[in-house]
Amino acid sequence: MRKYVILLFMTAVMLALCACSGGEKLELPKYTDLQSITIQEIENGQPVSREISLHDELQYRQANYPDTFYFTTKGYRKITKESQMPEKEKSIAYRFTDTDGNTRLFYVYSDKQYDYIEEPGIGIWRGKRPQRQRALYDSSYDAYERESWAQFLDNAKDKSFTLLPEYKGTGKAIFVDISEGTVDDWVERFIPEAYVAKRAEDVRYIVLCELASKIYEGYWYVPETGEKLGDSYDLEYKARVYDLVTGESTVLVEKTINGIFEIPDYIDAYFARIE
Repeated sequence: MRKYVILLFMTAVMLALCACSGGEKLELPKYTDLQSITIQEIENGQPVSREISLHDELQYRQANYPDTFYFTTKGYRKITKESQMPEKEKSIAYRFTDTDGNTRLFYVYSDKQYDYIEEPGIGIWRGKRPQRQRALYDSSYDAYERESWAQFLDNAKDKSFTLLPEYKGTGKAIFVDISEGTVDDWVERFIPEAYVAKRAEDVRYIVLCELASKIYEGYWYVPETGEKLGDSYDLEYKARVYDLVTGESTVLVEKTINGIFEIPDYIDAYFARIE
């Protein structure tokens, strides 16, 4: 009798756990089944950015992890109660296209406790986020932002810039540093607050920083051991502003005297003139 009572109790517990876990699991295509993934920023149900291809990431994942999925959805369950329905002010849209040409659209968003993945017309799945783990929306936004700027600045080293067809007429600016032979994506650096571009679609002005001169001064070393730590150079910079609407460019400085931190003064003066 005791065993029977225990068995009934355990069965009740399992049923309760199942009931609490919500509805069906979210099934997603594996990387090997996909031909493309795109990502886009959404606010209040409307796109606020262009759609960005994640082609390079997909190629890498297909080569190294073909049988895995873009999202880790363990623990996610479909919402079945109206009281669990979340608000969705900001989200990231993912569009998955499989090898047969079929497309599935997903919206990713988060609140303080849960991450959500919504497939329009199908349902919303949520998973409780462990403490100190980044929200799925935040990591998705980072992926969108990183790839958006990378594609916009793809030809920056060649000083080739093009106004996006999706340009919003906002007249914002970014700072692009190619002085070390690579494209530094710290795009808000030195830009006056009123002109900082939030998205590539905002950009009219590009402040391009290049190396004007590089003079070897010596090297750094540990006095006690004589160990060489690295070479030291006297670096000077030049900067130019490109207006992508008019196609004109303006020299800010041909050669700084006090290094890169002299450039902000020229940037401030330029934008003060056009206000």
